[in-house]
Amino acid sequence: MQLNICKSERVLMASCLGLLALALFGPVLSQSGRYHDFADHRVLWGLPFAMDVLSNLPFALAGLAGAACLFAAPARGLSDVERAIAAVFFAALALAPPAILAAPGSGNVLPWGTFQFGGMGVVLWMATRAPCRVALDIRWGLVMAIYGAAKLFEMNDAAIFHWTGHLVSGHTLKHAVAAFAAWPVISAIGALRNSRQNAAAMARTTAAATHRSGAA
Repeated sequence: MQLNICKSERVLMASCLGLLALALFGPVLSQSGRYHDFADHRVLWGLPFAMDVLSNLPFALAGLAGAACLFAAPARGLSDVERAIAAVFFAALALAPPAILAAPGSGNVLPWGTFQFGGMGVVLWMATRAPCRVALDIRWGLVMAIYGAAKLFEMNDAAIFHWTGHLVSGHTLKHAVAAFAAWPVISAIGALRNSRQNAAAMARTTAAATHRSGAA
């Protein structure tokens, strides 16, 4: 079966594969000695930097919620390419926290940098492109705004930890806020199901009205 893939989708798929290849097979980029110099050093249940690690759990919740919406989306609501990209995106979100908890530190920050900065570059590029067909109504500006807010929390890690009386750090809040950047994507996919339900309800209402007028 030949997929109907437009030029923008080919570029998107090639970019994602290129970023994946760079992250997996690129040269080792050693992390700075201050990489783990976070404000919150608390250890909970034997887990170092516990709040910074556990705050990745909202990513898993976003991934599972997105996968559920994708499963419930009507078959004709998404192209094969859109469905495949969304599935990979939500799977990555869901698996990120377990990977962080299970994988030992390698000292190589290239994969992190590739997906963080390369991924945002892809999002910026997508935001400037006109859709090649009827596309999901994703508010990319909102995605960028949420992620920008998350980066501000990260940049003020120690200050926020001090302002909150050592309750929560900026780095912890960064993870919690960044997970919400998936919400515009999940919302757009969920809207497909709602629009289909509304169309079905309208069709039933029209059919009932036609039947009543015919009976009269």
